Amino acid sequence: MTGIACWQGETNVCSSESEAACLPLGSRRHWAGAATRESSRLRRIRGEPVQVWLRHGRPARFVWRGRLYVVLFVRDKRVTRPLPGGDVPGGGDQAPAQEYWLVEATAQQATTAATYELCQEMSTGRWTLSRN
Repeated sequence: MTGIACWQGETNVCSSESEAACLPLGSRRHWAGAATRESSRLRRIRGEPVQVWLRHGRPARFVWRGRLYVVLFVRDKRVTRPLPGGDVPGGGDQAPAQEYWLVEATAQQATTAATYELCQEMSTGRWTLSRN
């Protein structure tokens, strides 16, 4: 069956694919599991470039994927420094020092804040974003 199929009852799950995509009542647990798997897949982000604005030496705002985020809380900060006399695998120079900020930020005031890790490579000033 094509068109929009909806299960009207305790839930309102709609699908433009088929009626088979609609969930019967009582199957919320399976639906929640699928949503959790999907959202966890979408949340794993590593090393994407971002622009960061600092205020009093801390991240205050950042632009990621064209959207402005406002930092609500700084949860943690850590700095990694190169090991003295240590070699980087691959024969390169020492790994640069990096500063990591674990922040809670939101794109809009009405949305729930999420946790992001902002990383600044100290030698270049380049910022990247990661999210688990």
